[in-house]
Amino acid sequence: MCGGKKKAAIAVENDKPNHPAIVWGVWYLSLAALAMIICTLALFFCVSIVVETLQLDLLLSLSLLTGIVMLPTNFYLLYMISKGRKIDPYSRVLCWDLWVCMATIIILSFIGSCLCSHKIYHCKNCIKKAISKAMDNYRYDPKLKQLMDVIQWGIKCCGLNSYTDWFNKDWYDFTRDYEWDPISDTKLRSKGVALVTDSVPLSCCKTGSCISNYLSEMGTSSIHLCGCAEQLYETVMAALVIQLIGFSSVFVVELLVFILAVSKENETSKHIKKGKTRVYDVKHLLSVNPNFDWSGSLESASDDSDAEESGSPKKAVRNMPDESAPGLP
Repeated sequence: MCGGKKKAAIAVENDKPNHPAIVWGVWYLSLAALAMIICTLALFFCVSIVVETLQLDLLLSLSLLTGIVMLPTNFYLLYMISKGRKIDPYSRVLCWDLWVCMATIIILSFIGSCLCSHKIYHCKNCIKKAISKAMDNYRYDPKLKQLMDVIQWGIKCCGLNSYTDWFNKDWYDFTRDYEWDPISDTKLRSKGVALVTDSVPLSCCKTGSCISNYLSEMGTSSIHLCGCAEQLYETVMAALVIQLIGFSSVFVVELLVFILAVSKENETSKHIKKGKTRVYDVKHLLSVNPNFDWSGSLESASDDSDAEESGSPKKAVRNMPDESAPGLP
Protein backbone atom coordinates (compact mmCIF):
# COMPACT_ATOMS: atom_id res chain seq x y z
CA MET A 1 0.00 0.00 0.00
CA CYS A 2 2.78 2.38 0.88
CA GLY A 3 4.52 1.82 -2.47
CA GLY A 4 1.25 2.40 -4.31
CA LYS A 5 0.69 5.72 -2.51
CA LYS A 6 4.19 6.85 -3.37
CA LYS A 7 3.73 5.97 -7.02
CA ALA A 8 0.42 7.80 -7.09
CA ALA A 9 2.03 10.87 -5.51
CA ILE A 10 4.80 10.78 -8.10
CA ALA A 11 2.24 10.50 -10.91
CA VAL A 12 0.33 13.49 -9.54
CA GLU A 13 3.58 15.43 -9.25
CA ASN A 14 4.45 14.67 -12.88
CA ASP A 15 0.98 15.71 -14.05
CA LYS A 16 1.28 19.16 -12.47
CA PRO A 17 1.86 22.01 -14.96
CA ASN A 18 5.14 23.88 -15.18
CA HIS A 19 5.91 26.78 -12.89
CA PRO A 20 4.13 30.01 -13.98
CA ALA A 21 7.47 31.82 -14.12
CA ILE A 22 8.66 29.27 -16.69
CA VAL A 23 5.56 29.76 -18.86
CA TRP A 24 5.73 33.57 -18.86
CA GLY A 25 9.50 33.51 -19.25
CA VAL A 26 9.30 31.28 -22.30
CA TRP A 27 6.70 33.55 -23.91
CA TYR A 28 8.88 36.61 -23.30
CA LEU A 29 12.00 34.89 -24.63
CA SER A 30 10.16 33.81 -27.79
CA LEU A 31 9.03 37.37 -28.53
CA ALA A 32 12.49 38.72 -27.67
CA ALA A 33 14.09 36.27 -30.12
CA LEU A 34 11.82 37.43 -32.96
CA ALA A 35 12.45 41.10 -32.13
CA MET A 36 16.23 40.64 -32.02
CA ILE A 37 16.33 38.87 -35.38
CA ILE A 38 14.02 41.33 -37.17
CA CYS A 39 15.65 44.51 -35.78
CA THR A 40 19.18 43.27 -36.42
CA LEU A 41 18.46 42.33 -40.03
CA ALA A 42 16.72 45.67 -40.60
CA LEU A 43 19.76 47.60 -39.33
CA PHE A 44 22.14 45.51 -41.41
CA PHE A 45 20.19 46.06 -44.62
CA CYS A 46 19.13 49.71 -44.10
CA VAL A 47 22.10 51.45 -42.46
CA SER A 48 24.91 48.95 -42.93
CA ILE A 49 27.44 51.68 -43.67
CA VAL A 50 26.68 53.46 -40.39
CA VAL A 51 26.87 50.19 -38.48
CA GLU A 52 30.22 49.35 -40.04
CA THR A 53 31.73 52.82 -39.51
CA LEU A 54 30.67 53.02 -35.86
CA GLN A 55 31.96 49.45 -35.32
CA LEU A 56 28.60 48.12 -34.23
CA ASP A 57 28.69 45.10 -36.55
CA LEU A 58 30.11 42.77 -33.88
CA LEU A 59 27.37 43.72 -31.42
CA LEU A 60 24.61 43.24 -33.98
CA SER A 61 26.10 39.92 -35.11
CA LEU A 62 26.04 38.74 -31.50
CA SER A 63 22.44 39.88 -31.19
CA LEU A 64 21.50 37.99 -34.36
CA LEU A 65 23.26 34.83 -33.16
CA THR A 66 21.50 35.01 -29.79
CA GLY A 67 18.12 35.36 -31.47
CA ILE A 68 18.81 32.43 -33.81
CA VAL A 69 19.71 30.16 -30.86
CA MET A 70 16.75 31.38 -28.81
CA LEU A 71 14.08 30.90 -31.48
CA PRO A 72 14.05 27.07 -31.85
CA THR A 73 14.80 26.56 -28.17
CA ASN A 74 11.84 28.59 -26.93
CA PHE A 75 9.50 27.32 -29.64
CA TYR A 76 10.29 23.81 -28.43
CA LEU A 77 9.56 24.89 -24.84
CA LEU A 78 6.24 26.39 -25.97
CA TYR A 79 5.40 23.10 -27.66
CA MET A 80 6.16 21.18 -24.46
CA ILE A 81 4.05 23.58 -22.39
CA SER A 82 1.14 23.42 -24.83
CA LYS A 83 1.16 19.63 -24.60
CA GLY A 84 1.05 19.81 -20.81
CA ARG A 85 4.43 18.13 -20.42
CA LYS A 86 6.98 19.02 -17.81
CA ILE A 87 10.16 20.53 -19.25
CA ASP A 88 13.00 18.04 -19.37
CA PRO A 89 16.45 19.72 -19.51
CA TYR A 90 17.92 16.60 -21.11
CA SER A 91 15.53 16.46 -24.06
CA ARG A 92 16.92 17.12 -27.55
CA VAL A 93 16.47 20.37 -29.48
CA LEU A 94 17.74 19.82 -33.01
CA CYS A 95 21.20 18.35 -32.29
CA TRP A 96 21.79 19.73 -28.76
CA ASP A 97 20.41 18.98 -25.33
CA LEU A 98 17.93 21.54 -24.04
CA TRP A 99 20.13 22.56 -21.11
CA VAL A 100 23.06 23.16 -23.48
CA CYS A 101 20.92 25.52 -25.60
CA MET A 102 19.74 27.40 -22.52
CA ALA A 103 23.28 27.69 -21.16
CA THR A 104 24.49 28.99 -24.55
CA ILE A 105 21.79 31.68 -24.54
CA ILE A 106 22.81 32.75 -21.02
CA ILE A 107 26.47 33.05 -22.03
CA LEU A 108 25.73 34.96 -25.26
CA SER A 109 23.39 37.40 -23.51
CA PHE A 110 25.96 38.05 -20.79
CA ILE A 111 28.67 38.78 -23.38
CA GLY A 112 26.22 41.04 -25.25
CA SER A 113 25.47 43.01 -22.08
CA CYS A 114 29.17 43.58 -21.44
CA LEU A 115 29.78 44.63 -25.06
CA CYS A 116 26.82 47.04 -24.96
CA SER A 117 28.17 48.65 -21.80
CA HIS A 118 31.56 49.11 -23.47
CA LYS A 119 30.00 50.68 -26.56
CA ILE A 120 27.88 53.05 -24.46
CA TYR A 121 30.98 54.25 -22.59
CA HIS A 122 32.93 55.02 -25.80
CA CYS A 123 29.97 56.03 -27.96
CA LYS A 124 30.45 59.82 -27.98
CA ASN A 125 34.13 59.82 -28.94
CA CYS A 126 33.55 57.20 -31.62
CA ILE A 127 30.78 59.25 -33.24
CA LYS A 128 32.81 62.47 -33.25
CA LYS A 129 35.81 60.74 -34.82
CA ALA A 130 33.66 59.08 -37.48
CA ILE A 131 31.90 62.31 -38.50
CA SER A 132 35.13 64.33 -38.54
CA LYS A 133 36.82 61.73 -40.72
CA ALA A 134 33.86 61.63 -43.09
CA MET A 135 33.84 65.41 -43.47
CA ASP A 136 37.59 65.60 -44.06
CA ASN A 137 37.46 62.91 -46.76
CA TYR A 138 34.06 63.78 -48.21
CA ARG A 139 35.54 64.76 -51.55
CA TYR A 140 38.00 61.89 -51.96
CA ASP A 141 36.34 58.81 -50.41
CA PRO A 142 32.97 57.80 -51.93
CA LYS A 143 32.22 55.50 -49.01
CA LEU A 144 32.66 58.26 -46.44
CA LYS A 145 30.68 60.62 -48.64
CA GLN A 146 27.82 58.14 -48.67
CA LEU A 147 28.09 57.78 -44.89
CA MET A 148 27.84 61.52 -44.31
CA ASP A 149 24.95 61.91 -46.73
CA VAL A 150 23.06 59.06 -45.07
CA ILE A 151 23.55 60.62 -41.63
CA GLN A 152 22.55 64.14 -42.72
CA TRP A 153 19.53 62.95 -44.68
CA GLY A 154 18.50 60.44 -42.04
CA ILE A 155 18.56 62.52 -38.86
CA LYS A 156 18.12 65.95 -40.56
CA CYS A 157 21.35 67.62 -39.50
CA CYS A 158 24.36 69.35 -41.06
CA GLY A 159 28.02 69.27 -40.07
CA LEU A 160 29.64 68.14 -36.84
CA ASN A 161 28.37 70.73 -34.37
CA SER A 162 26.79 73.18 -36.83
CA TYR A 163 26.36 73.78 -40.56
CA THR A 164 29.28 76.26 -40.44
CA ASP A 165 31.69 73.35 -39.94
CA TRP A 166 31.50 72.74 -43.69
CA PHE A 167 32.84 76.20 -44.47
CA ASN A 168 36.41 75.21 -43.57
CA LYS A 169 36.33 71.79 -45.21
CA ASP A 170 37.60 70.92 -48.66
CA TRP A 171 34.53 68.88 -49.47
CA TYR A 172 33.51 70.00 -52.99
CA ASP A 173 34.88 69.90 -56.52
CA PHE A 174 35.02 73.51 -57.70
CA THR A 175 34.94 72.76 -61.40
CA ARG A 176 32.09 70.24 -61.15
CA ASP A 177 29.76 71.31 -58.34
CA TYR A 178 29.93 75.08 -58.50
CA GLU A 179 31.03 77.79 -60.90
CA TRP A 180 34.36 78.64 -59.34
CA ASP A 181 37.52 79.69 -61.09
CA PRO A 182 39.80 76.61 -61.04
CA ILE A 183 42.90 78.70 -61.84
CA SER A 184 42.55 80.96 -58.81
CA ASP A 185 41.72 77.91 -56.73
CA THR A 186 44.98 76.24 -57.77
CA LYS A 187 46.98 79.38 -56.99
CA LEU A 188 45.48 79.68 -53.53
CA ARG A 189 46.14 76.03 -52.80
CA SER A 190 49.77 76.31 -53.90
CA LYS A 191 50.22 79.22 -51.49
CA GLY A 192 48.75 77.24 -48.63
CA VAL A 193 45.77 79.54 -48.20
CA ALA A 194 42.74 77.89 -46.58
CA LEU A 195 39.59 78.29 -48.61
CA VAL A 196 36.54 79.51 -46.72
CA THR A 197 33.23 79.25 -48.52
CA ASP A 198 29.65 79.59 -47.34
CA SER A 199 28.29 76.39 -48.88
CA VAL A 200 27.17 72.99 -47.60
CA PRO A 201 26.41 69.63 -49.29
CA LEU A 202 23.00 69.04 -50.75
CA SER A 203 22.30 66.43 -48.06
CA CYS A 204 21.93 69.32 -45.61
CA CYS A 205 18.83 70.54 -47.44
CA LYS A 206 15.39 70.23 -45.89
CA THR A 207 13.87 69.31 -49.23
CA GLY A 208 15.12 67.84 -52.49
CA SER A 209 15.93 71.25 -53.99
CA CYS A 210 17.26 74.14 -51.96
CA ILE A 211 19.93 76.82 -51.81
CA SER A 212 23.06 75.28 -50.34
CA ASN A 213 25.68 77.84 -51.45
CA TYR A 214 26.09 81.59 -51.00
CA LEU A 215 24.38 81.12 -47.65
CA SER A 216 25.61 84.45 -46.25
CA GLU A 217 23.70 86.21 -49.02
CA MET A 218 20.82 83.85 -49.74
CA GLY A 219 20.02 82.82 -46.17
CA THR A 220 19.86 79.46 -44.41
CA SER A 221 16.12 78.89 -44.35
CA SER A 222 16.30 75.90 -46.67
CA ILE A 223 18.98 73.85 -44.83
CA HIS A 224 19.30 72.15 -41.47
CA LEU A 225 21.31 74.22 -39.01
CA CYS A 226 21.99 71.85 -36.09
CA GLY A 227 25.02 69.56 -36.03
CA CYS A 228 24.99 65.79 -36.46
CA ALA A 229 27.20 64.75 -33.55
CA GLU A 230 24.70 65.36 -30.77
CA GLN A 231 21.69 64.00 -32.65
CA LEU A 232 23.52 60.90 -33.85
CA TYR A 233 24.83 60.35 -30.32
CA GLU A 234 21.30 60.45 -28.89
CA THR A 235 20.03 58.07 -31.57
CA VAL A 236 22.83 55.56 -31.16
CA MET A 237 22.65 55.80 -27.36
CA ALA A 238 18.92 55.04 -27.42
CA ALA A 239 19.56 52.00 -29.62
CA LEU A 240 22.40 50.79 -27.39
CA VAL A 241 20.34 51.22 -24.22
CA ILE A 242 17.49 49.24 -25.75
CA GLN A 243 19.98 46.58 -26.79
CA LEU A 244 21.45 46.51 -23.29
CA ILE A 245 18.01 46.14 -21.72
CA GLY A 246 17.24 43.34 -24.16
CA PHE A 247 20.44 41.41 -23.44
CA SER A 248 20.13 41.91 -19.67
CA SER A 249 16.48 40.84 -19.56
CA VAL A 250 17.20 37.77 -21.68
CA PHE A 251 20.08 36.87 -19.36
CA VAL A 252 17.94 37.17 -16.22
CA VAL A 253 14.83 35.44 -17.58
CA GLU A 254 16.75 32.63 -19.27
CA LEU A 255 18.75 32.03 -16.09
CA LEU A 256 15.54 31.90 -14.05
CA VAL A 257 13.90 29.42 -16.44
CA PHE A 258 17.06 27.30 -16.47
CA ILE A 259 17.26 27.17 -12.65
CA LEU A 260 13.56 26.33 -12.26
CA ALA A 261 13.68 23.63 -14.95
CA VAL A 262 16.78 21.98 -13.50
CA SER A 263 15.52 22.20 -9.90
CA LYS A 264 12.15 20.66 -10.88
CA GLU A 265 13.94 17.86 -12.68
CA ASN A 266 16.14 17.14 -9.66
CA GLU A 267 13.15 17.24 -7.32
CA THR A 268 11.22 14.77 -9.48
CA SER A 269 14.20 12.41 -9.69
CA LYS A 270 14.58 12.50 -5.91
CA HIS A 271 10.90 11.59 -5.46
CA ILE A 272 11.27 8.75 -7.91
CA LYS A 273 14.34 7.43 -6.11
CA LYS A 274 12.56 7.58 -2.73
CA GLY A 275 9.40 5.88 -3.97
CA LYS A 276 11.02 3.25 -6.12
CA THR A 277 10.32 -0.36 -5.09
CA ARG A 278 13.13 -2.80 -5.72
CA VAL A 279 12.27 -6.34 -6.79
CA TYR A 280 14.90 -8.98 -6.26
CA ASP A 281 15.12 -12.25 -8.12
CA VAL A 282 15.34 -14.94 -5.42
CA LYS A 283 16.59 -17.51 -7.87
CA HIS A 284 19.84 -15.65 -8.24
CA LEU A 285 20.25 -15.29 -4.49
CA LEU A 286 19.26 -18.77 -3.29
CA SER A 287 20.27 -21.51 -5.67
CA VAL A 288 18.60 -24.91 -5.25
CA ASN A 289 20.36 -28.22 -5.67
CA PRO A 290 18.36 -30.27 -8.22
CA ASN A 291 19.32 -33.58 -6.43
CA PHE A 292 17.98 -32.34 -3.11
CA ASP A 293 15.10 -34.38 -1.65
CA TRP A 294 12.64 -31.54 -1.19
CA SER A 295 9.77 -33.74 0.01
CA GLY A 296 11.77 -34.97 2.97
CA SER A 297 12.88 -31.49 3.90
CA LEU A 298 9.30 -30.26 3.80
CA GLU A 299 8.19 -33.10 6.07
CA SER A 300 11.00 -32.30 8.50
CA ALA A 301 10.01 -28.62 8.49
CA SER A 302 6.36 -29.56 9.23
CA ASP A 303 7.42 -31.92 12.07
CA ASP A 304 9.50 -29.14 13.59
CA SER A 305 6.61 -26.70 13.44
CA ASP A 306 4.27 -29.23 15.08
CA ALA A 307 6.77 -29.86 17.81
CA GLU A 308 7.09 -26.18 18.54
CA GLU A 309 3.32 -25.76 18.80
CA SER A 310 2.98 -28.74 21.23
CA GLY A 311 5.85 -27.57 23.39
CA SER A 312 7.81 -30.80 23.07
CA PRO A 313 11.55 -30.56 22.51
CA LYS A 314 12.84 -30.65 18.99
CA LYS A 315 14.16 -33.96 17.76
CA ALA A 316 17.17 -34.06 15.60
CA VAL A 317 16.33 -35.52 12.26
CA ARG A 318 19.06 -37.44 10.56
CA ASN A 319 18.81 -38.86 7.12
CA MET A 320 19.71 -42.51 7.65
CA PRO A 321 20.48 -44.69 4.70
CA ASP A 322 17.88 -47.15 3.64
CA GLU A 323 19.01 -50.70 4.49
CA SER A 324 16.85 -52.14 1.78
CA ALA A 325 18.59 -50.11 -0.84
CA PRO A 326 20.78 -52.25 -3.06
CA GLY A 327 24.51 -51.95 -2.72
CA LEU A 328 24.42 -51.22 1.04
CA PRO A 329 25.61 -53.69 3.75
